[in-house]
Amino acid sequence: MAHPTRSGPTRRRLAAVATATLLGLAAPLAGATSATASTGPVPDFDSRPLCVIDIIAISCFVQGTATGSSPIVSWEWEYPGVFSNQASGQSTLLRFEGTGVFDVTLTVTDSQNRTGSVTKPMVVEIGG
Repeated sequence: MAHPTRSGPTRRRLAAVATATLLGLAAPLAGATSATASTGPVPDFDSRPLCVIDIIAISCFVQGTATGSSPIVSWEWEYPGVFSNQASGQSTLLRFEGTGVFDVTLTVTDSQNRTGSVTKPMVVEIGG
């Protein structure tokens, strides 16, 4: 069975609508609502921090960064630490029992209560 084809102005209109839709230029359908997309925070940190030996642990200074459309109000760190496995603040010390590679997670929350997390293998070494 042959399918009917469109020609002339109808075909050009359909092609224009399809192109506009693919490019994100199409107007919303009547009655549809639209929202302005805003990005949540995207955290990051250096996975090769400065580390020093203290009396009972290796302390590593870390500093987080984040991008997004709203100010960051909370910085939370999770890691396999000596006395604790959590820390807070944009800049903090993480304390480890020894050298090695450990998974460290930074979670940030912005002023609109949106969160973002990143987990990286952190290299803990002395003098590296």
